[in-house]
Parts: sequence; C-alpha cells; structure tokens
Amino acid sequence: MKKQLLIIALGLNLIGCGSAEMKKETSPINGNNNMIEVLYFHGKQRCATCVAIEENAKYVVDSIFTIDVENNKIAFKVLEIGENEVLADKYEVSWSSLILVDYNDGVETVENMTDFAFEYARTEPEIFINGLSEQITSMLNN
Repeated sequence: MKKQLLIIALGLNLIGCGSAEMKKETSPINGNNNMIEVLYFHGKQRCATCVAIEENAKYVVDSIFTIDVENNKIAFKVLEIGENEVLADKYEVSWSSLILVDYNDGVETVENMTDFAFEYARTEPEIFINGLSEQITSMLNN
C-alpha cells in the first residue's frame, strides 16, 4: 500500500512539474521570427570569468550592434539558471554558458560559445569581443 501511494505521489509531482514548464516562454522576444538572441546563463554564485563574460557580451551587443538592438534584430538576455529551467534544459545548460540563438523564419540555429567565452572573456577580452562580434555578424548575414 505504501509503495502504491509513493508511486501515485511521484506521478502527480511529475505531472505538476510538466504543466508548469509548458507555461514558460521559449520563443524569441516580441515574437520576432528573424532575430538573434545572445543568452548568458549563470548560477547564483559567479566567478570573475563569469562576470567578465556577461560584461563583455553586453558590451558587444550594446555598443557594436546598437542599431540592430533598436530594430529588434538582436537581444541580450541574462538568465539565472534556476529561474529559467525550461530554457536551460532546452539548450542543455547546467552552468554558466553563452548561447547564441538565430531565429530565421521559424528555423532556430544555436551556437554554443561557452568554451570560447571561458577561454578569452577575462584574460583576453579583445579576442572575446572580436570573436563574438564576428559570430553575431555571420549570423546576421545568413
């Protein structure tokens, strides 16, 4: 009897978790099907490199792609993993990560730049800024 109650309780818990996930937004900002999202995922505690990734990615988006941001062609989002589990699961994120998502007429292309970001954002920010800028430019031109 106890086993049956435990199984029922676990089943109800899974159903409840599943329905909560379906309510969360997983589409691009403003419903624009032709845009790039620069997603920076982080945990509650961040190291100096994690902070550098966010700061330098924000710098790239805000200063180099200002017109594209104003025209809703690019958006930068900072996402705490625990508060955005659906998106974190979708992009297979479990720790600080930099993900570029290109929405192009209903086709989603994902570029995971996490390794590149951790290698250069703090120690060689100019390489990070140039590399991220080149990747975004490439996605804009496709």
